[in-house]
Amino acid sequence: MKYPERVDRLVLVGSVGIPRRLPLRARLFMLPRIPELLMGLETDAIRRKNLRDYWIHNAELLTDEYFERASLHQKIEGSTRAALDILRRDFFNTLDEEIRALAELNIPALIVWGRHDRSVPLQSGQTMHHILRGSRLEILEDAGHLPNFERPELFNKMAVEFLVQTDE
Repeated sequence: MKYPERVDRLVLVGSVGIPRRLPLRARLFMLPRIPELLMGLETDAIRRKNLRDYWIHNAELLTDEYFERASLHQKIEGSTRAALDILRRDFFNTLDEEIRALAELNIPALIVWGRHDRSVPLQSGQTMHHILRGSRLEILEDAGHLPNFERPELFNKMAVEFLVQTDE
């Protein structure tokens, strides 16, 4: 972290960084040409399926309106290519050193995870909690990779309470 003095507290939600074996679909998207072909199709079926299978636990929340908002950035020219470049570099499995450096800063951290996260498994959150000494791990039931979206009232309450608390 370049300016740790500017950070009083951290709230981490389903964060990547702990090395893990990627799911088969993610590994398929690392192959040459195949993801470009799939993502270039004139359908939202693949994007919708990825949201349903890996990001959202409660399928009822995956409305057309939510899908449009959640996938809007993917319709910007070059965004799919950029996302695939990041995935192909296995970036999400290269942050272990940064997480360990963050632990040395002793910044209070609230780690929030959805019990049913199929994108970044709960075990990653538990490992991160172990590395970040003094962190607090909250596991939200009935939530996947987006517990702040699936359980907004509970998430907001926990986050605000954590952010405003003062050290005694």
